[in-house]
Amino acid sequence: MPEPIQEDDPAFLPAALSRWDEVALLDLDHHWGGQDGPYEITVTGGRWRAVYRGPDAARLESDSANDLRDLIRADYGARQTAADDSTGRTGAAPDEYPTAPLPHCSDT
Repeated sequence: MPEPIQEDDPAFLPAALSRWDEVALLDLDHHWGGQDGPYEITVTGGRWRAVYRGPDAARLESDSANDLRDLIRADYGARQTAADDSTGRTGAAPDEYPTAPLPHCSDT
C-alpha cells in the first residue's frame, strides 16, 4: 500500500486548485520538477512559481501554467547553452523541447 501524501510533498494538491490547475501542476512537475528535476514547481494564490535547484536558485513566476512552462523552457535552454559554451559540447536545441499545450480538464 502506498504511503499517504504529505503536505510538504510536491504531489500534494491543495483543495483550492481547480481540476485544470491540478493537471497542469502535475504535468509541469512531471516534466520539470519531481525529486530529480531541475525545478521546484508550486502554485499559490494563483501565482505559478518555479525555483531552479541550482547554485543561483533562480525564481520564475507567472500568472498561468502555460506561461510558466514557457519561462522554464527559456531558462533551461539558456542554462544548457551556457553549459555547452563552457564545455564545448552541444545539447538539445530549444526547439527540441516539448511544446504541446498543457492538458485541459473541465471543472465539471
